[in-house]
Amino acid sequence: MFEEKILENHKLYTERINLFKNYGWNFIQERKSIIKVAEPIIGKILEIGAGKGYFTLELAKYNFNFISIDCSSEELEYALLNLQYYGLQDQVLFKKMDSENLDFDDNSFDTVFSVNMLHHLEKPYKCIDEMLRVLNKGGKLIISDFTKKGFEVIDRIHKSEGKTHSVNSVYIEDIKKYLSEKYKEISRKKTIFQDTIVVIK
Repeated sequence: MFEEKILENHKLYTERINLFKNYGWNFIQERKSIIKVAEPIIGKILEIGAGKGYFTLELAKYNFNFISIDCSSEELEYALLNLQYYGLQDQVLFKKMDSENLDFDDNSFDTVFSVNMLHHLEKPYKCIDEMLRVLNKGGKLIISDFTKKGFEVIDRIHKSEGKTHSVNSVYIEDIKKYLSEKYKEISRKKTIFQDTIVVIK
């Protein structure tokens, strides 16, 4: 029964990959490109917003061991199932946690990722401040979210499934401006669907 659940979850994951490909979007390659932009990745790693574990899985495939949090128990279950299919579950410690109130000490991590998560939040800047709080001095913060074109495709996909995709009005350019007031070492990589910034604290 447990193995059936893993296989069923992987089937849904594969269907998701193919659905995005129909829109010309290879989201596995996009996630690999985010990791590439973040390199070198060292020290203690934290992922904020595991979701269904799509980025979590790609990061684990690079043999990193890290902590991944999400506020949803259901999403964390999906994420764990994705890793179990590939036998990578021991590389990630999942924790249920509010991203706007992280239960970690100051300066606890060397690398912090947030991928396609901030647009869901009511207070995205509070989450950013929390990520910076737990990041070591000299540590690296990687924030990636959809471009406006990416949001258009996501909206179309959700509508085709009879769903709506609720987002706030904060885009990566807004986040970059906010961080530029505090830090000078900021780089940006933009593709058709994904917009990524890397900040050195």
